[in-house]
Amino acid sequence: MAAGPQPVPVPLSVSMAVTLNLSDLHPSARNGALECGALAETAEWVGAHRREILDYASVQHWVLSTAHYYGSVGQVPFPITARGYSGALTFKTTLSPVALTDPSTRAPWAPSPTVLVACWLMVEGRPATWDRRAVPQVISTGNIAALGANPLVLAVAYGIGGTPVTVSGSLTGAGRFFVPRPVTLVANLRLSGAGPADMRARPGPLLSAATIARVNAQRKALAARLPQLITQLNRRPRAAPTPRG
Repeated sequence: MAAGPQPVPVPLSVSMAVTLNLSDLHPSARNGALECGALAETAEWVGAHRREILDYASVQHWVLSTAHYYGSVGQVPFPITARGYSGALTFKTTLSPVALTDPSTRAPWAPSPTVLVACWLMVEGRPATWDRRAVPQVISTGNIAALGANPLVLAVAYGIGGTPVTVSGSLTGAGRFFVPRPVTLVANLRLSGAGPADMRARPGPLLSAATIARVNAQRKALAARLPQLITQLNRRPRAAPTPRG
């Protein structure tokens, strides 16, 4: 007797709420996002591979690439202000009947699928990197996406039984950057001249106008007395040379 047609799964809505608390990010960072994906599998498969999801490459391999194939992937953007962001974001998607079907048996996942949702932090379009160094790193264009915490948010819903999936997670982390203080450069500084205009510093003068005027007056007085001092030195009697014996 031929087997009857397999029942078609009903599309399953998935919602992932993520609470973000980010601070001390790269000073040039202005835009962030969560790149998320959801997939349905057996509980055994999720239990076996969940521990292998450690970095962005493994998230891509085990979750995002499959979710992209089934159309259950997306990004949730957020602004970065004052080098951080605090708030809640929600990733929403729908698992199609194809995504809820075992590709090897072409039957719905039995007894019910287990849904795995993964989100990875993105900064300026780049996957965030987990900076595990003990000392801060100097800011550069190459480390704009560095974070001193794991940029992964992972959630699992077991035995959902066809009901909508609602999961949550959180990500708290800070950047570890050495940010030098602004340096003021002094330009057009000259040590010769007769007036305050000959000593300029940007953004403001190194000395007050009164101090500069007093120094210039003392310099003029010394220049006026210099010929007299030279004459006095020339009139001093010289000691006779000591004979060598």
